Amino acid sequence: MATILWTAAATFGFGLAYSIIVPGQRADRTVSFVFWYVLPALGLLLSVLALRSSVERRLGAVLLLVSLIGSVFAAEAFLRAFPAKVAGFSMTSIEADSICPGEWLNQAGCLAAADAGVPFDRRTTLEVVRDLEARGIEAWPSIDASHFLDPDNAIAIDGRSVVPLSPGIPDVLTVFCNESGDWVTYEADEYGFNNPPGSHAPGEVKIALLGDSFVHGWCVPFDQTIVGQLRQFDHSVLGIGLEGSGPLVQLGMEREYLAPLRPALVIWLFYEGNDLRDLLAERESDVLPRYLEPEFRQGLRALTPLLAGKLRERVRRLRSEEAARMAEERERRRSALRRRRSVAGWIRLTELKTRLSTLGRSRTPEQIWDPAAFAGVAARMRDDVSGWGGKLVFAYLPSHRRFDDRLPANPHREAIMEQVRELDIPMIDLYETLARHSDPMSLFPFRVESHLTAEGDDLVARALVEGIEALEAGKE
Repeated sequence: MATILWTAAATFGFGLAYSIIVPGQRADRTVSFVFWYVLPALGLLLSVLALRSSVERRLGAVLLLVSLIGSVFAAEAFLRAFPAKVAGFSMTSIEADSICPGEWLNQAGCLAAADAGVPFDRRTTLEVVRDLEARGIEAWPSIDASHFLDPDNAIAIDGRSVVPLSPGIPDVLTVFCNESGDWVTYEADEYGFNNPPGSHAPGEVKIALLGDSFVHGWCVPFDQTIVGQLRQFDHSVLGIGLEGSGPLVQLGMEREYLAPLRPALVIWLFYEGNDLRDLLAERESDVLPRYLEPEFRQGLRALTPLLAGKLRERVRRLRSEEAARMAEERERRRSALRRRRSVAGWIRLTELKTRLSTLGRSRTPEQIWDPAAFAGVAARMRDDVSGWGGKLVFAYLPSHRRFDDRLPANPHREAIMEQVRELDIPMIDLYETLARHSDPMSLFPFRVESHLTAEGDDLVARALVEGIEALEAGKE
């Protein structure tokens, strides 16, 4: 018994000393802190106290240590034998990491396709660009709005910081996205948006659709997007959509790209899934909050040629960084797999720690609603549009969660809609349209949390047309 207790004391003591001397990231998370500090300290204390106790207590301590250690490793063995599914799909995290690696790692569509045995083009954005270039086609990726909210990615022109508010480089083939299995590309218009060339002609835009990736056209061919299908109703429709944008960026896009065109109708497509979270991040920008000032502009239309050059330089740098990051990521995955399957992985209880770290962690994205901030953006946009004689319409777009009983949707829906009514902004509730479908979940690729299919975009476009016609009838 004494030998067992001395061995236990030495093992726990060595483990605790190693964690203290070479801490790494073991204290960053509660579970790691408990495994690397608390449990070894308790084991060391129990072993030392038992060595100073009676034979009966030594026996009890040995039995306790053996049973606890045995139970822990039995739990590790059980979890390895029956691994958890990933995102509800019948594959382990190791399988998911190998099937949908890199930028696909958190893409539910890729996992769903693999689970269903459906073909899915898993090339990365960079690989698609390179494949097009190998065929002699100039191609550039679209750029998420969140990229320019990072101060490290600021663009300086003539000594001042400029925040681009368009999705990429004008007049080039743009590699967009893949959510249903096939990559979507488009020819960017003269300001980098997803419209036919020449769509920004002064005096010819009567209706403008403003919003995030849903207006941008994610991820269907242009003629099947909301904007593309609206143009079948009226060829004067212009889409000003930017993936990853929230209300404050969208206010900036209205000021920079719509105010010079003075469309008679601006439809602001508000997405309940993430627009509130995006607004919080946008308020931290040094530039974007200034759009709440009536006269503030960055002059982005006039800066387009300079911005295009800057964006090309930025993307070239990002491509180099991305290639290096992808190589590091591949090695990290291989290293993580080796560690998990090794004896050291067993000793470190990697599977048990991973499961425990997820306990109590909510999968529900936080939706923090600041009524004053939202009202400020909405009122400013309303006044901008009315100032040139136009009309602002607010269209409320529901998320996938609104139709999935397993997941809670944005809790602020009614409050947001009531606030819009109080601001005297006409509203189109797109939830009612999608909810009337016999199977609303089928309107999302692979029935997972994502953007709309072409059929879903068609329903939204038809509802917007009905809303426009109702507004026109109300004027008569």
